[in-house]
Amino acid sequence: MRKLIMAFAVLFIFSSSAHAQTWAATVDGVMKSVSDTTAEAAGTRAIMKSQQEQLDREYKALKQSIAVSQAGFDKLEKEYKAMLELEKRLEDELETKAHELKTIEGTMRSSVRQARESFHESLTSSEFPTRLAQLDELLRPGSIIGLSGIEKLVSMYADEVKAGGAVVLRNGEFTAADGFAAQGEILRAGLFTAAYRTSDGETGFLRPLAGGTGLGAVQGDAGWTLS
Repeated sequence: MRKLIMAFAVLFIFSSSAHAQTWAATVDGVMKSVSDTTAEAAGTRAIMKSQQEQLDREYKALKQSIAVSQAGFDKLEKEYKAMLELEKRLEDELETKAHELKTIEGTMRSSVRQARESFHESLTSSEFPTRLAQLDELLRPGSIIGLSGIEKLVSMYADEVKAGGAVVLRNGEFTAADGFAAQGEILRAGLFTAAYRTSDGETGFLRPLAGGTGLGAVQGDAGWTLS
């Protein structure tokens, strides 16, 4: 066994001596490969470092952009909440105003109805033939009385008050006692008395007709004459 080992040793020595130059070249190649690998690794590390620095810069920029966007979002959210509060406040105010307007409108419609009833029975209605039609228009469903309606109503009452303090003698048409239209002199004293005289001398009292736009003769003598 010892002789076999000795033989292998001798063979290795001769073999190593024979390939010394090849071995050296191999070692040089390995060392060069290691050097090249080390240089490549160093280059790779440098590239990775540069890329890492670039990523860090991009991360910081992105983080800053997110912070700015978040601040903008927070501002918009705050403004949105403020707008919601304002909308709720305006809706409440609008509801209150709508109730007030509805109450005022109801009061005005009640006033117009009272005016219509009053003017319907007035001796002056024939002198204002469009008055009741105007009141009916104000009472039409869906109509809004508004300021113009108030002005019309005030004007009608002003005309009525003025007529109530006047004595008017005019020629006009009325419905005779037989139901036919007639012409004659009409005397109205304020809002309480109206009388007529025809061309043949017939006289009598007048009263508002059911339609509210004309006057009708009352059967019987007025008891006095128009001069």
